[in-house]
Amino acid sequence: LLFDVIQSKDVQIIKPQVDVRVFGYKSLLKQVFQNMISNGIKYADPNKNSFVKISFEILEESVQVSISDNGIGIPEQKLKKIFEPFTRVHDDTNVEGLGIGLDTCKSIINDMGKEISVESKFGEGSRFTFEIPIK
Repeated sequence: LLFDVIQSKDVQIIKPQVDVRVFGYKSLLKQVFQNMISNGIKYADPNKNSFVKISFEILEESVQVSISDNGIGIPEQKLKKIFEPFTRVHDDTNVEGLGIGLDTCKSIINDMGKEISVESKFGEGSRFTFEIPIK
């Protein structure tokens, strides 16, 4: 699914090489990354050279992950509801989805005892930040 989304848009994926073991179920962490990256691609601004950038910072007991893009962004009035189930931020787009991806990500990260947050400027892009415990 993610590969299909990448193929359908001209978006650069930027990611560093990191060698650290984290605590969590591989399939659930994979789902978090797939949801985040595919959202960055789906909501790319067609008038820009689009990117999704993944960055990592190794902290004392966790790895802080940031996934940012230069897409269409999220309207400020929708930021507080972005992680609620069945919330579609951009109802006027032709982007497919049920509005459960970010809720799923929040549940997975919360189940690890961590939080997820978002910063966004409408028309400029978004940055999602969360931590994953180090094994």
